[in-house]
Amino acid sequence: WWSIPLALVFSGLSFFAWFLELFRYRCFFDGLFPKRISSNVMAAIPPKGPVERRIVLNAHPDAAYEWRWNYLFPKQLPVILLYGLLALPLKFLSDALALIVSFAAGGESQLLLYVGLFQILLVPALAIGLFFTNYGVVSPGANDNLSGVFIALGLARHFGQTDHRLDRTEIAFLITGSEEAGLRGAKHFVEKNQANGGDIETVFVTLDTFRDEDFLAIYTKDMNGSVSHDARLSRLMKEAGSDCGWDLPYSTVTVGSTDAAAFTQGGMCAVALAAMNPKYAPFYHTRRDHWDNMSAECLRKTIQVVMKAIDRYDSGGLPELP
Repeated sequence: WWSIPLALVFSGLSFFAWFLELFRYRCFFDGLFPKRISSNVMAAIPPKGPVERRIVLNAHPDAAYEWRWNYLFPKQLPVILLYGLLALPLKFLSDALALIVSFAAGGESQLLLYVGLFQILLVPALAIGLFFTNYGVVSPGANDNLSGVFIALGLARHFGQTDHRLDRTEIAFLITGSEEAGLRGAKHFVEKNQANGGDIETVFVTLDTFRDEDFLAIYTKDMNGSVSHDARLSRLMKEAGSDCGWDLPYSTVTVGSTDAAAFTQGGMCAVALAAMNPKYAPFYHTRRDHWDNMSAECLRKTIQVVMKAIDRYDSGGLPELP
């Protein structure tokens, strides 16, 4: 170290930014980038009778820049992510340890050498971070997340027909922009509508990425596992799956987030539905996410579950917890 205290300051600031941006999806670096225009689009279909409750189907249409390491090494991606994400907090902690040791030993200790050697093992993480995103390629976004948009708009077309309207539930369709840029569209919606959503009971079902039908799951925890979604709405989705003959598991978004997290953080009742193998998804955020790499059966299965959930919600609202 040229200066252990200075190293600790810089690694501490980096860790703070890492925590806010990647773990909590806060807008820490916004001032460093130019503003761009994005849009949310929402439409609602009234029921046959008086409106007693509302269900909102949400999906995002934007795609991400390519994840270089998932394109090149999809099987190794979980290990690469784990190493890359832990490197910065480990650097911060080892700097703190080095400072403590240097004060305790008067600046000379064999342990400082071992801490320095340990930090050398973290150097490759710098290259992982610098080259993680390939800004020259944008994922086509067929599965993530035109699949969710397809389901939402297909159901909008279905329920838009007079004879298919619900009895007492308004069904709305919210397409949120800039999800891949930090849930910006969903966050903006929450900011603008927090004061307007209390007129009737309203629930949000976020539809995000439907490719692997065997992994269709109800995501009750979101935003790196730090946000817990509504238990009653989660149970509604679980019961809808059972009605269709499937025991859908509860799951956690361990790396990343869905728009549902922004709704829940804003005090709204939300849950997320997705179907993707979290350990091996070579299409995810790569050029492989093309229309010819979609699963019609996965879409069909998801539509059945969502339709049943809508029917259950219309007839009885949210279920009671056992």
